[in-house]
Amino acid sequence: MSDDFIAMPPPGIPAAPVPSPLDEEEAGFIDLPPGITVEPVTVTAPVERPLDDVVFVPTVIGAAPVLPAVEPVPEPVAEPVEASAAETNPVTLPQPWRLVPPTGDAIPVTGTLLLGRNPAASDRWPDAGLVALADETRSVSKTHALLELDDDAVWVSDLDSTNGVYVVTEGAPVEVVPGERVQIRDGAAVELGDYVLRLER
Repeated sequence: MSDDFIAMPPPGIPAAPVPSPLDEEEAGFIDLPPGITVEPVTVTAPVERPLDDVVFVPTVIGAAPVLPAVEPVPEPVAEPVEASAAETNPVTLPQPWRLVPPTGDAIPVTGTLLLGRNPAASDRWPDAGLVALADETRSVSKTHALLELDDDAVWVSDLDSTNGVYVVTEGAPVEVVPGERVQIRDGAAVELGDYVLRLER
């Protein structure tokens, strides 16, 4: 049979040597020519750093950036303002005028007044106040006199009374002629017949 036939090498040819495992390991190296040498290379293993020297910085995703601190701006200080003459010297308003009768309460003079024993309203002075005087001697006419306040001055007029109107300032009486008016000074007396009033503040 053909399986029993084994080819044998011809005589005189040596058989190929079988490589050993050591020869296989040295097969990767190249032999240098004679007279050339190479210094061996020393390979140093990497040094591991201890974990204590490593600093981990956490990173927060989506967090707002940290801004440097801002020093507060001081509020402006208002400079002192000198007070004006009107503030340091306030204007004192004068007291209102008033008529002081012999008896009873004082009569404030704030506008036009009609004086008499029983004064009646007049179309000529529709806004005038009516002041009834308690005259026991009946020397005062029903609508005897007109009193007017004009720019802080008080004036009196005779309304055709029976016993007349007089203004006494310094002891000398001044007769008030009907149709005219006379100013009454502070402290002066006004005589309506026998009835006397005094103007003051």
